[in-house]
Amino acid sequence: MNHDYCLAIRSLSKGAPYTDVDQPPWYGWEPQPLSEPTIAHRFLSICIKHADRIGMEDGRGSVSYRWLHCQASRLAQHLENHSDFEVGTHVGLCLPNSPEYVAAFFGIQLAGGVAVPIPHYQQGNRIQQQIEMTGLKLLIEEAKPQADKSMRDTLLVRLNATTVPPSCLQVRPMGRLAMLLFTSGSSGDPKAVMLSHQNILSNTQSITQVLPLAPTDRTLANMPFAHALGNSVMQSHILNGAGLIFSSDLLFPTALLNALETKQCTSLVAVPEVFDFLLRALGTDSLKSSSLRYMAVAGGRMDPGRAVQLANQISPAEFFVMYGQTEATARLACLPSQQIEQQSDTIGMPIPGVEFSIRNGHGASVDDGQVGTLFARGRNIMLGYWNDPEASHAVLRNGWLNTGDRAAKNPMGNYQICGRENGLVKIQGYRFHPNEVDAILVKLMPDIQLATVAYTDQGQTRLALFAHHPGNGQIDPAELRKICHRHLVRHMVPQLFQVLKNWPLNTAQKIDRAELTQRACQISLARPYNRSA
Repeated sequence: MNHDYCLAIRSLSKGAPYTDVDQPPWYGWEPQPLSEPTIAHRFLSICIKHADRIGMEDGRGSVSYRWLHCQASRLAQHLENHSDFEVGTHVGLCLPNSPEYVAAFFGIQLAGGVAVPIPHYQQGNRIQQQIEMTGLKLLIEEAKPQADKSMRDTLLVRLNATTVPPSCLQVRPMGRLAMLLFTSGSSGDPKAVMLSHQNILSNTQSITQVLPLAPTDRTLANMPFAHALGNSVMQSHILNGAGLIFSSDLLFPTALLNALETKQCTSLVAVPEVFDFLLRALGTDSLKSSSLRYMAVAGGRMDPGRAVQLANQISPAEFFVMYGQTEATARLACLPSQQIEQQSDTIGMPIPGVEFSIRNGHGASVDDGQVGTLFARGRNIMLGYWNDPEASHAVLRNGWLNTGDRAAKNPMGNYQICGRENGLVKIQGYRFHPNEVDAILVKLMPDIQLATVAYTDQGQTRLALFAHHPGNGQIDPAELRKICHRHLVRHMVPQLFQVLKNWPLNTAQKIDRAELTQRACQISLARPYNRSA
């Protein structure tokens, strides 16, 4: 199979290499190189053990772990020889899901760098913001046919089907930090979550203890690897010698169902919206798949009734409900398939290696059945937010992570989420603040006042965009919708649009967002749900 593919390692100006000693002491950094196993150690052992096993497959064909080993090592050697690289250097990774993405990620680990996945589908200004936030010195991206002036300091790396074993298997000394993964804070601004080698290895091990994941598994990689859940799926499968299947047109439910069967996939891990698609496509039919062993939902709340429905329709395959956060290397709790029928309104129990604590406003533990703030502790909890000790200290205390979720523990020992403590929403697995939508659109339409609110529709979180022209000018809802689809990433596009003559105001003479949220709920109840509306 021809897997000829060219990557570009682009030098960026004003990069700042990572150093342990620059961090506040409460982060618990080790100034000397790690002596314990790293992602690189685990990756090499898996590649050697499963050298001839098919590791990934896409429209071009399949590649083995031997291929992955060779290409990751080749990229690592290019990085080690690069004048802008040293151990601990932040290296951006701006590629779509592909075998080359996986090779590049682990190549960064073998070289002793810090991987910084950047969603390739974002707007250029958002990408530039993330580059500046994390002090990137190098960016790995797909090579352009004609490099422009901005790429004059670019090194081209050609990956192909060559499977000559690398001459050196030695892992370079490195610090604790393995990657920076972006999420959003309560203000809506993106934050770079610092994940260590042990964070990722620990969470991967815990996931394999609650999901029936085996080296023979083949999962459909439908979530972007730059996303917390997508990254978790990549890590849990590659670091266990399992297979990743890449397929196009997965936005269509019939195509996804077809890929599950034709690719002989044994599992699917996805956000609630994906399973909502599947249920619409299945109707009342059972899923007919000879290979499927299990499915798992994460990255957001799934309606309990629909979770039970899906569990029944995919039986005898198992269905798991999982809960987590980027700050916890993605996954914290799991509700097993056998409890779905009776406990579908819960997230289950903490996965192995994770502890939960529910506390009141004074930090004291509350009794079972009482609602409080959910805290989590384990080796999978992040080191902190990059270059933001204040925000880190606000959510990390004595090894415990404040999840920001309100929760209660029921008599069965399972945990039920009762809502968020702030205005963050999670849609399609992405957590962000509705104000982010306004911030982007107001630059495109400075004469129009906008307000985005979140509401619940069929158990899912949706967005509604309200618009008002202070000068009594006309606003075309259809044009507003087109602008949103053109300039917003998919998960931030509102589902409801309404033009107002006047804003509802609260007692402080500010826009009454609670009233707008209520209006959005009433609109959604009054008409059938239409994703394209």
